[in-house]
Amino acid sequence: MSNDVNITSSGKRISTKKSEEQDARLKAIEEKKTADHKAANEAAAAKEEAARIAEGERQAARRAAEEEEARAQEAAAAKREAVEKIGAAALAAGGAIAESAAKSAKKGELKISPKTAFFAIAAVVIIVLLLFIAWPRLSDVLFPQPESHVAAELSEEAVMGNTTAEIGAAILGEARQKQELVVWEQDVEVESRISQALANLAVFAKTKTVRSFGTGVFTVDMSAVDEAAIAVDEQARTVTISIPHAQLQYITKDLEKTEFEDTQHAILGFGDVKLTQEQQNLLEQSIEDAMRVELESDQCLADADNAALLVVYDVFQPLITKVDDTYALEVRFADAR
Repeated sequence: MSNDVNITSSGKRISTKKSEEQDARLKAIEEKKTADHKAANEAAAAKEEAARIAEGERQAARRAAEEEEARAQEAAAAKREAVEKIGAAALAAGGAIAESAAKSAKKGELKISPKTAFFAIAAVVIIVLLLFIAWPRLSDVLFPQPESHVAAELSEEAVMGNTTAEIGAAILGEARQKQELVVWEQDVEVESRISQALANLAVFAKTKTVRSFGTGVFTVDMSAVDEAAIAVDEQARTVTISIPHAQLQYITKDLEKTEFEDTQHAILGFGDVKLTQEQQNLLEQSIEDAMRVELESDQCLADADNAALLVVYDVFQPLITKVDDTYALEVRFADAR
């Protein structure tokens, strides 16, 4: 006659020192997130004020430069006009002198030969004529027009574009490094009740209770985060990362914590519960199934998702702040669970 075995297992979530530390860390991240958003808003306000002041100073400097340039052009034009008048007067005077000298030479009043006088007068006329013809070029050399200097400014669109690209590159690089990001761990306890009875008769029954302990590890697949999962709102100065939901990655069992209660006996249920290798395997499978059922419950998965939002924020916000401290990070799920 065989000893029939009945195994039932049920799990529950438990709180440990490790889970309390995890909860404290998540709470600290949540508080830090609030502080980060406040700091980002303050930095954005300060940057906008500085930009407003700088723009006012640029406008004032531009107006002053334009006024200075206008005064310089007016002064150069006035000087050019004055010199041109002098040149014209000199040409007229030179012509008059040449004409007078020619008349004097013709009348014999000059004490030089007519031929010499002719050549002298011709030389004066040629020099004056050349000066008149070359005067525009000479005036440009002597009185150059003031140059207009326009400061090259980097457009706001270009600055924003660079910021967006840098933020995207930083997030994608870190996501490739993290791959399966551990976001939450949950401790569980499973109570297994093992009943064994000769010929399945209650009078021969004996029951043993075993308590097993394990930890479920939840991760987020960051390899799924690509360019399409990153949205940068330049006006609101926010960065949104869309991530997959947290999933139970694996379960670790703490065999050293296993507890065995004393065997409970019926009237004729003598001895201890003894399991064959096959029955032992059934017990192990029952324990793992009970752990998985508890860890994959809706409430447990919801808690893992809440932790995922905070942990992902904690990993990526410093990267964004390093690029531009006026941007705040928001983390959401790519789709509903």
